[in-house]
Amino acid sequence: MLDFFKQFLFRSNRSAAEFEEIIRQYGNLLAQGVVPPRSTSDLPFGKDTIHDALVQSLKMELDSATRNALEVGLVCLADFQDVRECSARGVDMLTAVGQEAETFLREAQFFRPKQDQLHA
Repeated sequence: MLDFFKQFLFRSNRSAAEFEEIIRQYGNLLAQGVVPPRSTSDLPFGKDTIHDALVQSLKMELDSATRNALEVGLVCLADFQDVRECSARGVDMLTAVGQEAETFLREAQFFRPKQDQLHA
């Protein structure tokens, strides 16, 4: 049963080093400080790949500074939207950013250690 949960929680076949490189390149992009919304084509990897790297990393035991940086990175990922998808859905990019940011914030909070959730 434990193996099932490990597979569920760590479903990615990427290594920790790959996650680190994905997050490093994404962090470098965020450090440029461009105002959102931005196109997903600006991302160094696919949005799902970056999301997976951030979420899988949040599941690990981390110091609070690293965890906070990953949480911010996850919420900032919402700033990157597929322009064509927004147009097809009839949603402006800023609305899409706001909706997705709320989802990513809840997701980040879900992976906080229980003692941190009491103070959030």
